[in-house]
Amino acid sequence: MPSLLWFDDTDGSKVWDTYTGETLQTFSHGHIVRSADISASQSLVATGGAEKLVRVYDLKHDKTPLEIGSHNGTIKSVVWDRSCTGEKTIVTSGDDKTIIWWDGRSPKASATFTADEMITSMEQSIDRKNLVVTAGRSVLVFNAST
Repeated sequence: MPSLLWFDDTDGSKVWDTYTGETLQTFSHGHIVRSADISASQSLVATGGAEKLVRVYDLKHDKTPLEIGSHNGTIKSVVWDRSCTGEKTIVTSGDDKTIIWWDGRSPKASATFTADEMITSMEQSIDRKNLVVTAGRSVLVFNAST
């Protein structure tokens, strides 16, 4: 399996093989993609950005992406929750101060959290146990399993 890199430019978002430099796929978006995360199997890519839509692209099949939900502001971070099996949970955060947990099989949010300040960053810890979020001068830590 090649190492993949996601990049957004004027022609759309591109997925490259980082070993060969070959463009593997190009996906068009209506606006800037701010965040993308490749699933653990490297077969799915979740994206979010200025369009306020959360999309999932299947890298093995060149087809229309699945739109699983939206925010009320620009999406700043997209993270596959690797603490669960089956590559079904995606977590997004945006300018609307909201963190949303999505079940990729449903257009409804599984859970939401609204921060007091603008969310600027979000990552899952390397041990997959926590979701770490920065919002203003605060650091928020969520147990990934709950």
